[in-house]
Amino acid sequence: MKRPLPFLLTTALLLGACAQPAHTSTPPPPTASNPGGPVTPAGAAFTLRFSGLGTPDFAASIEPTLGAQALTSEQGNVTPVRVVSRGTMDVLPAAGRPRTEGYRYIYAVVSVTSPGALENVSFLGVRTPGTLPAATHDTAISTFVRAPGGAAYTAAELDALALSVRPAQASALNTGTLRVHTIPGSDDSVQFLPEDELTFTPPGFVGLLPYGFTVMNPQGGRTLATGTEANRMIVGMRLPLQATPQDDPYGFAFTAVPVRDSTRRVTQTPEGLRSGNSLNVRQLAASLNATLQVQPFSPVPGDPMCSVRSAGSAAAPTGLVFTAPPLAVPGANGHAVGLTDTLTARFCGVTLDSASAQATSVSVRPSQSAPAASTPSASGDRLLIPARTGGYHAGEQVEVTLHNTLTAGGSAAPGTPFVFSFRAATAPATATFTAQTERAAGQDVRDLLTADVNEDGKLDAISTDSSANTVSVFLGNGDGTLQARTAYTAGTGQAPTDLAAADLNGDGRLDLTVRRNDSTLGILINKGLGKFNPMTSLEIEAGVTDLSGYTLKDVNGDGKPDLVAWIRDASYANYGLRTRLGNGDGTFAPAIDALPNLINPLYYYASNSAPPLADLNHDGRLDFAASSDRLYVMSGNGDGTFAAEVAATGPANLYYSDLIPADVNEDGHVDLYSRQTYTLLLGNGQLGFTVTQLDSGGSALADLDGDGHLDLINSGQLMRGFGNGTFDRTPANTNFYSGYTTPQNKALGDFNGDGKLDGLNNYYSYTLNSPTVSVALNQ
Repeated sequence: MKRPLPFLLTTALLLGACAQPAHTSTPPPPTASNPGGPVTPAGAAFTLRFSGLGTPDFAASIEPTLGAQALTSEQGNVTPVRVVSRGTMDVLPAAGRPRTEGYRYIYAVVSVTSPGALENVSFLGVRTPGTLPAATHDTAISTFVRAPGGAAYTAAELDALALSVRPAQASALNTGTLRVHTIPGSDDSVQFLPEDELTFTPPGFVGLLPYGFTVMNPQGGRTLATGTEANRMIVGMRLPLQATPQDDPYGFAFTAVPVRDSTRRVTQTPEGLRSGNSLNVRQLAASLNATLQVQPFSPVPGDPMCSVRSAGSAAAPTGLVFTAPPLAVPGANGHAVGLTDTLTARFCGVTLDSASAQATSVSVRPSQSAPAASTPSASGDRLLIPARTGGYHAGEQVEVTLHNTLTAGGSAAPGTPFVFSFRAATAPATATFTAQTERAAGQDVRDLLTADVNEDGKLDAISTDSSANTVSVFLGNGDGTLQARTAYTAGTGQAPTDLAAADLNGDGRLDLTVRRNDSTLGILINKGLGKFNPMTSLEIEAGVTDLSGYTLKDVNGDGKPDLVAWIRDASYANYGLRTRLGNGDGTFAPAIDALPNLINPLYYYASNSAPPLADLNHDGRLDFAASSDRLYVMSGNGDGTFAAEVAATGPANLYYSDLIPADVNEDGHVDLYSRQTYTLLLGNGQLGFTVTQLDSGGSALADLDGDGHLDLINSGQLMRGFGNGTFDRTPANTNFYSGYTTPQNKALGDFNGDGKLDGLNNYYSYTLNSPTVSVALNQ
């Protein structure tokens, strides 16, 4: 049975598909702190004209733009010769939706000659004022016409059309899988450049635009071949469909000029985020240079990009390819960050004070490692944050706080304090598991946690035993095996469950917390080498008789873990969500009501699970989401409290609040997954969500096969994710069985240092006559 598609796809004239090239050239490695020098001229401008769109007469042709434009040998004379092939495809909206929600892809493969072995050549769009009758926008797009016999576009319509065209990777329909995919050879076709590298103006034009298309040699490399027309450039565009086919453009033109770039880079576009394409681009980048990383809209390794201009000047853009938030951070696109990557945060539109970039201006808190002490540096609008010594653990979540001690022009940098998180990348794996040596775990296992508690770079395992009232620590050997446990008492009758780890007292070691039977939080302070002080207890609030679920997150932007917990009073009828702000010394401030302005009764939203906290609207503050008759969002105030609930647009009839926040479709917005109902809520970054009901589900989301996409994990089964919000409908067997507990993200980690995400098994062993904990190694 084929998966139903949200779009109806049609194709026409998909001609001359190129063979997948091999990328073999090896450039000098670029760095995030050195994004490259200014581009230089490489030849004369040209116009690529499309006609016959939407008809069998679709054609594309090359025209010289300025016949009198002088060329010098220094410019290189890179010249487009002819259109080798072209193609078009319409993506129509689902039945009942307006046609304007659809779009049309077009592309042309252009042969290019070069007089020398020039490197890193792209054709950038040029601003051509006067080509639009309204003359209010100067873009590289011009001369829109309707089909013969149709009325001419008005000036306002021409402006709107010119601003709606987007550069795109050339796309086609795979008739076998019924999925849109990028055509072979187009993975490296689109190029976005930083504004500060556009330092010259081509003769006869107003200026350059920061987008265009790369030129590749016949083997797919960046060094052009000489004396041949075999160099190729793939120009792709995406146009929105109009209300009726008669309103769609019949033809238009794109004008560009060749330039040389001092830095080799790969730009990933929205088309590259589709299922199967993301991995292609990453592999391509790796073949270009082992240190080159790819992020959407990132022309520099690991460097989030600010808005890309499609019209107007850099100082006063009148059109944008896309708009970045004021503070663009790594990992916000849903893609994992490399284990040793330097993080780059972009404060778009401001210049940071370099002296304000101190070790105290950034807090980095990995979920499985000791907090990272690193000194950032500031360059222009970029803040560079080195990876922690030894790198991150594969697959772990990392929470980062940018403090308001970062300044620009003497004042706090815009958006600070700003809290964001990312996940560390995992290596390709089969997602089948081999169990390692079992370790006796006491009388039962109620929860599992993976963390490096003795700071040796090797992951350890922690479990709770509610029958024996203990917390057990199994130090890892770094090869997938565990040492015998050390048990810490939680107190008679305390039946500990629900583990979490965080550095509560600021000594650089991970401490442990558990939920106890007397409704207090049990705390084990790490005293070094994986040993802990006797457990102490923290009362959430006087009169509390039930601690239902809790989490440790930075909700006020001071870089210290705070406690947010569900509670109930003695009647068990009155719920509360309480915040106790962390002081950073192992103590917490008095409890405050986290939801002081609710409209509905609190029991509408209460849950026995950890409160799902995530930044749902890109403001750098953690928000809270819960469901009752529908999904509600409470925006974070940045002080440990949350605003009154707002019904999220889209989903209804959701009655469970056990939600997992994660960017499943890799569009840069946090999504929510309901474990009980197998419902995926795709976020739009503006507190709106689209509901997807899955056929089956899982209890954890992680990239087990290392393809860059989140998978759904159940005991013994895996539903592979495609990175677009869908999953393989046929679960794969993994030989990973969780036993007493359901699989959770916090019980996954790389236990043998191969970059693959392993997991913790727990089951009863008749050999040891005991419940056990062991590592399941990912192959």
